[in-house]
Amino acid sequence: MKTNRTYTILGIVIVFLCAFFAAGPLYVVNEGEQTVATRFGRIVSTRTQAGLYAKVPFIDQITTYPARILSLEGDSERIPTKENQFIIVDTTSRWKISDPALFYQSFRTLEGAYIKLSDVIDSATRTIITRNRLSEIVRSSNIINEKNDSSDSALTGIGDDESAEIEALVNVSNQNENVTKGRNRLCDEMTEEARKMMGEYGIELIDIVPEFNL
Repeated sequence: MKTNRTYTILGIVIVFLCAFFAAGPLYVVNEGEQTVATRFGRIVSTRTQAGLYAKVPFIDQITTYPARILSLEGDSERIPTKENQFIIVDTTSRWKISDPALFYQSFRTLEGAYIKLSDVIDSATRTIITRNRLSEIVRSSNIINEKNDSSDSALTGIGDDESAEIEALVNVSNQNENVTKGRNRLCDEMTEEARKMMGEYGIELIDIVPEFNL
């Protein structure tokens, strides 16, 4: 009788241990990943280093996020410049999850973060473009003006009629505005504007790179 009870208890222990290990008391965080462990909806730990970690089976839930840099392709937008000239803008942005716990509290999923990022980046891009002239947006330097100056110098000594004809043929224009910021600086301003609008979401926005089409 005592032997049977012993076997019964031993069987229960074995079943419990099998169920315990089958449920996975350990989990792996791979290179390029980070995790958030929650228990009854409350965050109990975050892991940002690769390795083997313990959890409470059946209770702890593990959410895995990428730790690498991610990219976001924006939709094409038609945006007016300061002088009300419309251009088509396509943006590519780079970002990463800098605080997995805060990210989990803010979005839970990558899809939610993409929606928020898209809205913020679109708004920041529109804000900067509408504040600046077309020449500032599509040019990065005043080299075109320097070339025009060189062309003007090359025409010195030629008769007025002949000079005018040559200028028309090569389409030399003296109306190009000087660039004070340029495209690269405006890209930085877009990124800075978007960062101000992002708030505390556990996201680091690295940069915004726009492509412009007239």
